[in-house]
Amino acid sequence: MMVEDDDEGIIYPYDSSQHGHDQPPQQQEQQPQQPNLIMNNPNVLAPPHSMDASPPNDGMVCAAMSILLCPPHEGIAREYHELPPTQQSEVWSDLTGSQAASLLQQEESPETIQQAFRDLMEQIEKIPDSQKTAWTLAMNTYPAYVLDPNFLLRFLRAERFDPLLTAQRLVLHFNIKQELFGNEKLGREITVQDIQQDEDDWDCMQRGFMQVLSKRDGSGRQVAFFYKAITGCYRKRENVLRVTWYIFNKLALNPENQKLGIVNLVYNNGGFPEGGMDYEKSRRFGKVIKSMPLRVDGMFVCLDEAPWLAVVEAFSMMINKFLRIRLRALPGSHTECMYQLMSLGLPHGVLPVYQNSELRLDYHRQWLEEQYQQETTNGMQEG
Repeated sequence: MMVEDDDEGIIYPYDSSQHGHDQPPQQQEQQPQQPNLIMNNPNVLAPPHSMDASPPNDGMVCAAMSILLCPPHEGIAREYHELPPTQQSEVWSDLTGSQAASLLQQEESPETIQQAFRDLMEQIEKIPDSQKTAWTLAMNTYPAYVLDPNFLLRFLRAERFDPLLTAQRLVLHFNIKQELFGNEKLGREITVQDIQQDEDDWDCMQRGFMQVLSKRDGSGRQVAFFYKAITGCYRKRENVLRVTWYIFNKLALNPENQKLGIVNLVYNNGGFPEGGMDYEKSRRFGKVIKSMPLRVDGMFVCLDEAPWLAVVEAFSMMINKFLRIRLRALPGSHTECMYQLMSLGLPHGVLPVYQNSELRLDYHRQWLEEQYQQETTNGMQEG
């Protein structure tokens, strides 16, 4: 469960020309064309038995089915088919968000929560001491923070109240937090001001390669947006990992996000990075996501060049099985990608990119300012 140490002091070059632009280019938007991803695809999944297998007639539904039934490679299809029918249905519900309303209404009685806390503590006790040094330090130094019921409840909801999985996620959380932020911040939330303390962290944050979309998807789930596989926006890996931590942790504070889970959307259109991919960053990114008190129920990757397919396949091997089975690729042009995203329930025009695939920063800057104001106000009230 311990995270391997990364190389220290290595400076990774990045292209300063990749800053986002706020002025939209003058281009005529094309009419989206419906893609067909099922044709000649050897990895098409069989839908759950509880689902009507008759082909839909609605164009948007057809597009959505083409995406959801077609994982990026054979390994994911095999893992899916090895699942029992109940878990296959769960994957389908997560990808479609079809159970969102029932998740929000699901009862969590005080008795159920208290029993879950007890079961969680029992599972943590079973984890070897050598694998939970950061958690033990935080527990001994900041017990009020570590044992805060609202804090623990986030992790339980992320793992659907499975005590073993929750214990593993919680211990990993403190391991990664210690690695990224040090011992002195183990007992409190990370703020915008913490990110601003490191010039490179703040530069990475302002570039907006990771953002929160301004609107939720059709099932009411928050969407985390990643631009160009968050490549070319940092000097050291820790910069982008700390930014990822901050944004995901902010999303995890919302009870609706805790219950519904969120969706990751990766936009890789507009060319493949000249310097290639930093796969060690990708591996560590997967661990950060797994350590957060927030469940990712779907991950969709837009791409327009063949090399990105190899990247998606490689990345799928760096994330846990839960997320890997819920990973889908959306190949095609920017316009085709927009159509596919709309078919999945994402509102039109919400993506922070222009028609030529350049990044937009207007809402991201607004969101950052809102977080800063909220944190400043809360800090003043607590002081």
